[in-house]
Amino acid sequence: MRDDASELGMKIPGDFTFAAVGDMIQMQPFTRYANAETQALLEVMRKADVTVANLEAIIVDEDRYTGPIGDIRAPTSVARDFVDMGINMMTKANNHAFDMGEEGFWECLRHVEDFGIVHCGAGRNLQESRRGRYFTSDKGLIGMAGIYATSAKRGIGGDKLPSVNTLRVEPAATLTADQFAALAQILEDWEQQSASLPHPAKFNNNAQELDFLGKKIRLAEESGRFTHRMDEADLKAILHAVKTGKQLSDFFIATIHWHENRYAFQHYTFDHYPADYQIEFAHQAIDAGADAVMGHGVHTIKGIEIYKGRPICYGLSNFVFQQQISPYSWTDEGIHRPWGDLNAERFGWLGGQVNLEALLIEGVYKDGHLSELRIYPADLGPDRVGSRLGIPQLADEAKARELLGRVAEYSEPFGTRIDIEGRVGVIRMNGN
Repeated sequence: MRDDASELGMKIPGDFTFAAVGDMIQMQPFTRYANAETQALLEVMRKADVTVANLEAIIVDEDRYTGPIGDIRAPTSVARDFVDMGINMMTKANNHAFDMGEEGFWECLRHVEDFGIVHCGAGRNLQESRRGRYFTSDKGLIGMAGIYATSAKRGIGGDKLPSVNTLRVEPAATLTADQFAALAQILEDWEQQSASLPHPAKFNNNAQELDFLGKKIRLAEESGRFTHRMDEADLKAILHAVKTGKQLSDFFIATIHWHENRYAFQHYTFDHYPADYQIEFAHQAIDAGADAVMGHGVHTIKGIEIYKGRPICYGLSNFVFQQQISPYSWTDEGIHRPWGDLNAERFGWLGGQVNLEALLIEGVYKDGHLSELRIYPADLGPDRVGSRLGIPQLADEAKARELLGRVAEYSEPFGTRIDIEGRVGVIRMNGN
């Protein structure tokens, strides 16, 4: 048997850097733009030994593709743009993987492969989607697993169906003891009333959990919170793949797409703090061997934790969010109305400042250990014209300090100290 501590430890000696960003909701290329603030971010990505991201768009050859059409599609020139940004690895484990059916799913993966980008988190079946994929850098072999956490069953395949690597979670809203008892009495009354009817209702309730109109309700000290249970079989299989992936590589990243909030009374994807299971999962992934855990999916930034000397970013937000130039088609309402008008209506609720800012993370390693984590705040420009909306630029000093101050606030529960140096946040290991 080989020594776990050695096999699951950081195996790249000397200097090493990784860069990570969140969602790439990119409809058109922009890396050739002569914008100094955009280029400043891209230079960080280009100089890293490995750069990773989440691929949300469906990339197709628009002249040859004949499958289902969706409005998150992008031309093949966007894949070329990913390469020009310095991106080496991308996860496809997200809720948009099958927006254009199996045809769009496979065509998208083929195009990123054609440009030399390693993809993970999706495959011919669930088992294949779980396994890590690998990129050979100048410093060593980099592995990555992509995961999609969801309370839905979409994208879960078996032995024969294409699938993304899904971690099923079961949410439940909480009630205090008095509230819980009152609802339990209501459900008991309903059950008694239904006894004389054909096919009477049967509520599957106990002293800790109620089933209310298909929604789980749990007893807790606070009301209106969400608690989540991870599917045990999914979790076991994913952690097995993480450990295996780390054994087979020198540096391993677990990247996960999730949307869950802490509160039942808040619109999804606006929370700046992780849900309960997200902390639990991130810790278990690192215990299984992940060198870093990168979270995305929520359209807001979240805090950063250093757990056992390894970074966890709970929400990087959308690094590119070109929703205002999303394409429609000749088969839908886009034939009758200008697309910009349609996009403004459809995506307006995601057009605030908190939805149009993101984090670029740079992990710097010295002598085989994380030395510092550098945080570059990206401004996606809520006040820009539609054609320029959603393109990342390094935030100006006032915006950078304000944004990084909030990242520090969101990270405070984890004991993370962030120093703000000019327009960059720095987490030093000797201070955390």
